[in-house]
Amino acid sequence: MPVVESRDLSRTRTNTQGQVQDEALLQEMLGSIQDHAIFMLNAYGKVRTWNDTAKKLKGYEADEIIGKHFSLFFTPEDIAAGIPEVELEQARKTGKFENEGWRVRKDGSQFWALVGLSAVYDSLGQITGFCKVTQDITHRKQQEDALRDAKYRLQGIYDSCSHLVGLLDIDGTVVDANRAALQLLEVPPEEVYGKHFSDTPWISHSPELQDRVRKAIEQAAAGQVMNLAADHPMKDGTLVHIDLRITPVFSDDGEVIYLIPEGVDVTERIEQERKIQGYIEELENRNRKLREMSQLIHLSHDAILSWEPGGTIRSWNQGAASLYGYSKQEAIGTRPHELLRAVQTISGEQVEDQVMQQGHWGGRMIHRTKDGEEIEVFSRQQLMHLGETKVILETNRDLREWRQVVDLKGLNEKLKQSNQELEQFAYIASHDLQEPLRKITAYAELIEEDEHTILSSDSKSYLKTVLSGARRLQHLITDLLQYSRITSRGKAFSKVDPGECLRAVIESLELRIKELGAIITYDELPVIHADESQLILLLQNLISNALKYRSDQPPKIHIAAKKTSEGFEFSVKDNGIGIEPQYREQIFEIFKRLHARREREGGTGIGLANCRRIVQRLGGQIWVESTPGEGSTFHFTVKQ
Repeated sequence: MPVVESRDLSRTRTNTQGQVQDEALLQEMLGSIQDHAIFMLNAYGKVRTWNDTAKKLKGYEADEIIGKHFSLFFTPEDIAAGIPEVELEQARKTGKFENEGWRVRKDGSQFWALVGLSAVYDSLGQITGFCKVTQDITHRKQQEDALRDAKYRLQGIYDSCSHLVGLLDIDGTVVDANRAALQLLEVPPEEVYGKHFSDTPWISHSPELQDRVRKAIEQAAAGQVMNLAADHPMKDGTLVHIDLRITPVFSDDGEVIYLIPEGVDVTERIEQERKIQGYIEELENRNRKLREMSQLIHLSHDAILSWEPGGTIRSWNQGAASLYGYSKQEAIGTRPHELLRAVQTISGEQVEDQVMQQGHWGGRMIHRTKDGEEIEVFSRQQLMHLGETKVILETNRDLREWRQVVDLKGLNEKLKQSNQELEQFAYIASHDLQEPLRKITAYAELIEEDEHTILSSDSKSYLKTVLSGARRLQHLITDLLQYSRITSRGKAFSKVDPGECLRAVIESLELRIKELGAIITYDELPVIHADESQLILLLQNLISNALKYRSDQPPKIHIAAKKTSEGFEFSVKDNGIGIEPQYREQIFEIFKRLHARREREGGTGIGLANCRRIVQRLGGQIWVESTPGEGSTFHFTVKQ
């Protein structure tokens, strides 16, 4: 925009010889300027001259505007606010005035103008008028507004973005960071701007991460997009997992001019992935157990089938195929009552109704095989829920076989197989019960620790009962699992010194022995072939029983052994309360405890049952001799 200095203009009216130039020369000069409206005002703000550009810009002919006040070009709002007088006054005081604003054409349309107003002085320094310069910058104004709006939009997007975004110089110096990135640190911008990215709190907590970030910045400055993982510790001690990407920004010439680091908080995603992985592992474990159970069912000699209530058979094991003569392909998809053609006083439909009402049914039934033979079975039917589907699981045992079995060896083999299946079932069942039981105990203990001050006495009593029951059940499950593993998970026999095993037991019970003032003695014991861990368990159970069922006198326990024709006979003698004759066999049965008054000392009723199974695995027998009030002697033999 041309600048017309008032003193220069005044000087143009006087040549070096002091001659006044013709004002027409000045008008000719102003008229030659094409892109600015330049005209003169008198000292009161009225138009004195008018050039062609002013005519094009404002729309007035010279004879229409000369002599009119220049406020004619202002908006009504500016006129009301006294803006024209303010401009003149400013130019009188300082010699000039510059501003931008809306101006009005003859036709009433408005344009955004860049205006300048310069005072014109005479030779005596008195203001004789003003030179007014106006340029239409509407297009530039629109571009600036659009640019500003775009900047605000981009800034809004930048700051509202949940990702952590910043701007770096190619040397890694932080230039800018969005709101999310700053909120993560809880620091003002000035604490990170101007620092190298690796030295900011986002990165500086880990020297190893700093080194990786510096290398990534160097490679990004060379034009590569770099990805790396970063963990950021929060003030509350939690750890935020960040996926960090550093992207180069290129100029039109292909040179890297900036780097954009972008971080995505993937903590929730990682936690979800961990949970999903946990679910997958849990499902795999369940599927594995289901496969194991399915295999057990398939291999069972009993006929096992499942079917939907009112529907058709879904599964049919090998035992069913052997018993009834129908293959799996023939049986699946048929109605069980029609296939087996039960002959009895209660129909298959009536049995199904009872199962649906009570959840189970058991009894004798007569079925027909594929060949038409009638066979008597003992049937158990159980209602099961598989997700949203109800299924009846039916197990049928051929009673003919049980009636015809006279060969004890054959019967023992079947019992052995049944026990193996029972052991497998006990192991799977007890293993699956451990986890929920641990959670019950853990949460109950948390309530007891954290809420004990606000719990009522009744609530504390209930909670104590819950914990006591849960812990007792844990011991029971552990003992049950131990019971199931004696034959299925036992180690191969090797030479074992019972004296060493006995010393290990005494050492493990040392505190209890000292507490009771017990005296434990033993003879020299022979080396035998056995499972060392099970022999320790056997001796520990017998000695623990002697300590538990003691009399009022300090316990005295003696362990001895003697040679027999088939091996050795061991004895564990105590001076306890003794056992009544009618219970001497019963105590070796699982879950049997005869002395309720000793329940406060724990016990699940499985200890002596474990002893019998261990001795049976050793090829021997176990029994007790006792006089009530005088003590007991447990004997067990070991074949060698």
